[in-house]
Amino acid sequence: MTILAEQSSRSNPYVLPHTINEAVFNRYGFINPKEGWEMSRAEAFALIMLLRELTPDYAIEIGTSQGGSLSVISRFAKRVYSIDIDPTCHERLGLQYPNTEFIAGHSQEILPPLLRQLQEAEHSLEFVLIDGDHSQNGVNRDIENVLQISSGSNAIHSYP
Repeated sequence: MTILAEQSSRSNPYVLPHTINEAVFNRYGFINPKEGWEMSRAEAFALIMLLRELTPDYAIEIGTSQGGSLSVISRFAKRVYSIDIDPTCHERLGLQYPNTEFIAGHSQEILPPLLRQLQEAEHSLEFVLIDGDHSQNGVNRDIENVLQISSGSNAIHSYP
């Protein structure tokens, strides 16, 4: 996934001005990029544009934290599975995202049975955001698990 730079610059046409980001966030009602996001504004903007085009039926987010990226994923996906080690994600965010199932625990334990469940139900997994365990081994395990069945788009944030 190509990530655009965060700072605007007149000399670089590929850099997004902050006003474009703000307008998109406000238009779609996403969490303000200054609050609840572990991504830069440009990364969040790229995620919005990607998901707006994909509109996946099924999506998984590994690493929900404050729900910034979940606000985007749940807006464009019909069904989302949120995996996070924080068991309070559901109580903090559940009412805001009714199309999301919150699963507390380590992705290495939760992801394989969830992927099998989706595959057995013949649900097409079309998007996965890997942003949980930031160790190289953890990220690699998540990637390996997802690539076994996913034919959709996969985004990785904070790769070590």
